[in-house]
Amino acid sequence: MLKNMFGLVNNTPSVPLKTPQQPKKITKSSDSTISTEKEDKMTIYYKLLETMCSMLDDNQIPFYLDCGTLLGCIREKRLLLNDTDIDITIHLSRWEKLTNVDYSKYGLVLKRKYDGFPYYYSGNYMCLYLEDESPDYYCDIYANPAFPILTVGEMGNNLYPVPKEPELYLKQLYGNWMVPSGGHADAVYHRNNGLIFSDYKKNWDLRYNIYKCNF
Repeated sequence: MLKNMFGLVNNTPSVPLKTPQQPKKITKSSDSTISTEKEDKMTIYYKLLETMCSMLDDNQIPFYLDCGTLLGCIREKRLLLNDTDIDITIHLSRWEKLTNVDYSKYGLVLKRKYDGFPYYYSGNYMCLYLEDESPDYYCDIYANPAFPILTVGEMGNNLYPVPKEPELYLKQLYGNWMVPSGGHADAVYHRNNGLIFSDYKKNWDLRYNIYKCNF
């Protein structure tokens, strides 16, 4: 049994999973109802997700799909067609390691970076995009104060790390996540005490410290 400084307990710690890479060639959808513009956007986003997975794997930084990207993986088995970014989360203890990565080695450009923890509600996160694509197509990487036990989700015949009991995790962020609403996860809740002490608390991987938040 593992127990952390907040008294949270779990009995089933897991080993963080290494993510299979996305294929180099992204196969376009056969769904004729999807516009060419959205097809092109999805191709860029899948390429960006592939690149992010490679970068994080190469640098041995455990991660998982989060927010809208997780929602697409679990509910739609694909990226959400109307989503505006890719969402990935790491543990706060890996933030410094992430900031020292040579992004250019992966064809990535840093768009913005915030070091807000623990004094600002948005915490620590950075935004990266592909150097040969528009900065409008980007990935947000959040460095959250707790890290879940991981399992895998499938999207486009590829497996990705997702939080254990992803349906319960999504319920904390979106309520009735099965019904498309266009809503966003609340940053204060997602990156601070709200999610940490929610009904999801039984699934935190307690080999990772849970950092004290101000929000």
